[in-house]
Amino acid sequence: MHLYRWYILKYGSYALAAMVLFHLQTASGLLDIGGGYPMPVIALAVTVAVCERELPGALFSCFCGFLCDLFGYAPMGYYMLLLTLLGVVIALATHNLLHPSWWVCLLGSFGVSLLCRLILLLFRFSIHGIPGSLWVLLRFDLPLALYTAAFSVPLFYWVQHLHRLAQERSATRL
Repeated sequence: MHLYRWYILKYGSYALAAMVLFHLQTASGLLDIGGGYPMPVIALAVTVAVCERELPGALFSCFCGFLCDLFGYAPMGYYMLLLTLLGVVIALATHNLLHPSWWVCLLGSFGVSLLCRLILLLFRFSIHGIPGSLWVLLRFDLPLALYTAAFSVPLFYWVQHLHRLAQERSATRL
């Protein structure tokens, strides 16, 4: 138990940050921009996936997806499934092809947020032939994806600091 104390503190801090960001995300009018709300929990999930390995990135992305599903307008399980898959992909790509940096985190958060919204837009508007889907994309989805990605830069430095602190203080590598 002594060996894993720093990892328990690290993942507990991640979970606490996810709960705080979830409450900020669901607070009425607090982060409102033009009638839409960003999803900073997605930015945290991508940030943890960039800094951690595949399994912790996938599990934490699944937890963040569950939080997004609680008060999201998508069917239950949508964000949980999609964020879990994208968390694994981002963790694999970051640790095998790219170097973990704030730039990768920013682009990953923007891409994941926009992809989540594009899939919902496709199934809610475009397939049914409802006009105005391009307007919804340009007016709401694109700015909110940018707003969500803006949360990833300060979160990246915080997650990276916790990750390095746990690695330095512990003899194990999880």
